[in-house]
Amino acid sequence: MKKELPLSRIISAENSLKSLMEESLPIKLSVKIMRLYKEINTKLFYLEENKEQIIEKYAERDENGEIKQNDEGSVVISNELNNMTMEVNFAPIKEEELEGANISPFTLLPLDPFIENIKEE
Repeated sequence: MKKELPLSRIISAENSLKSLMEESLPIKLSVKIMRLYKEINTKLFYLEENKEQIIEKYAERDENGEIKQNDEGSVVISNELNNMTMEVNFAPIKEEELEGANISPFTLLPLDPFIENIKEE
């Protein structure tokens, strides 16, 4: 399955996947999580490799055209970057595959776009 996702969702998913990579899970679920983690890491690696061009394109600038920095010295990025999407290719995680796994809702929430058949109760 392929899905266009906002960059912010991809970054959140990576953090949750890192957490799950530490857990003992059924093999089928573990393989899906491993592959999804690799796919997302590939996207994030691309961004890191092109960081200078991304900063040049998406950084906010002051009245002199200089790149703005916040009080901590980090580059101020425009909201346009947060709205940027990337295509993620993955095997959906079926809700049944999560049964029996001890996963907190906090960890699960960023993975929602990758989970199939979540039932509302």
